[in-house]
Amino acid sequence: MGDVIMTTPIIRCLKQQLPQVELHYLTTTQYAEILVDNPHIDQLHCYTSTTIEMLKKYHFDIIIDLHNGRKSRGITKFFKVRVIKTDKKPIGKWLYLLAGINKLNAHHVIDRHFDSISHLGITDDGHGMDLYSNSSPTINNSEFKILINLGGSTITKRIPFSLAEGIITSSFSQNIRFTLTGGADVTGSINHKYHNTINLINKLTIPELLSTVQSSDIVITGDTAVMHIAAAFQKPIIAVWGSTNQEFGFSPYYGHLQEDKSIHIEHSELKCRPCSKYGVSTCPKRHMKCLNDITVPMITSALNELIDKNFQ
Repeated sequence: MGDVIMTTPIIRCLKQQLPQVELHYLTTTQYAEILVDNPHIDQLHCYTSTTIEMLKKYHFDIIIDLHNGRKSRGITKFFKVRVIKTDKKPIGKWLYLLAGINKLNAHHVIDRHFDSISHLGITDDGHGMDLYSNSSPTINNSEFKILINLGGSTITKRIPFSLAEGIITSSFSQNIRFTLTGGADVTGSINHKYHNTINLINKLTIPELLSTVQSSDIVITGDTAVMHIAAAFQKPIIAVWGSTNQEFGFSPYYGHLQEDKSIHIEHSELKCRPCSKYGVSTCPKRHMKCLNDITVPMITSALNELIDKNFQ
């Protein structure tokens, strides 16, 4: 999901800077809901077994492969047109993982997307990512709303339940309401029911998740799609990094004309991290200190800093 959200600046800038272009977008059925209301897409296609033959009828002039993965490369081979691909810096990533030599310079993947199409005359307008939703966010001005996302594609990117419980039970001067999110990937549960907490784990559709994030004041999350959703809505973020880190280019992206409202929490002195580009199913060292050593005071200090900076 996060990969799709991070293509939205490209969609907007392509359509606004080349308005004569008819823009088609191919994605999976699972993530089409993120883009269905995007006004910059002329036709949205969901991949099926018949998609390639159907798309050939449009006689495209250029294909821009922003994913540049095995599946997308396989699809582009069926079209005898010019293909532009994002440079995913695979050598730099493996050099960092295997030898600890960092040549990536935290070059964001969205900047890499723009680099790939710069020769078309497309430039970044600086306004960050777009999300459009028909759902209206819930507004309650009497409560300060903090979303804690416990989901993640792998366990090494998920905020531990014990950390979430510690945050919930901490003392704050504001009247705070916590909302917990996450998908079917989240295993386990919060040990107690708290009067100041709404548990929406594995209960939200994608549009409902977008609305929930949009109605939050601050978002606490690991390296997940929720982080990118929150950045698209220009929300202050506490990003908790486990087996991955922001040097791979997936940090919250607000756009260079917007204020960066994120604080990053990570075990910077742990020599075994990062151990993966996208997270791993189990900790190679069996201790997962990258997440287990993150403390409640680290989070509450960051929370108070964001509250003082953005809401006082």
